[in-house]
Amino acid sequence: MFLATIHDESGRPRLENHARAKLLGTAVLGELMARRAIVGIRDGRILLPSVAPPIGDPEVRFLERYLRDDTVPDEHHQPGEATATTTDLRAWLTVLSTDSAVNGTRLVGARMRRTNLVVPVRTRLFGRTELRPVELNDVLTPYLRLQALLAADSPLPGPDRLVLGLLHAAGLTAALGCPEPDLAARYADLPPAMRVLIDTTRAVLAEGPLTTVP
Repeated sequence: MFLATIHDESGRPRLENHARAKLLGTAVLGELMARRAIVGIRDGRILLPSVAPPIGDPEVRFLERYLRDDTVPDEHHQPGEATATTTDLRAWLTVLSTDSAVNGTRLVGARMRRTNLVVPVRTRLFGRTELRPVELNDVLTPYLRLQALLAADSPLPGPDRLVLGLLHAAGLTAALGCPEPDLAARYADLPPAMRVLIDTTRAVLAEGPLTTVP
């Protein structure tokens, strides 16, 4: 997801900073769903299991603990039942775009730095530091993978369906050359919570500036 949000010519982000952080933070939420560290969404609130599954990735584990700190069992809560966050999903997307501790770009960027796929580059504009790919051609990898999977006309693996849905929500699927209705159909069978995640991300991103100048 991180590489897919980068221009293949300039190496700069395709999305406005807050939009990018929301999208990447949402991808981490999706990963938590895939790991059963999030077990659903009820009335707009994120449901966490009573016991967290093992999570090896430090950034993903940190976000899970951050979410868990936002849960307060009510008086009717039974042992072993899932617990809902007090903050709803839409508000969490704002947190993921602003809070430096769990900023989506920072969380995913830290993982990318550990794998030596990106390096920090200080820009001339405002002296900001951006994470740029070590190899610019790497930014095409997620699109080439999805193109091959879509052309095969067979069911996409779960993680690829989630990535496709989130890229579609952010308007980053033009390079795939696939008609809009066909794209939506290829991830329509995701679990309900993941579909809610994609739909909520699309709605939240539509409320603010999305793209940036190449």
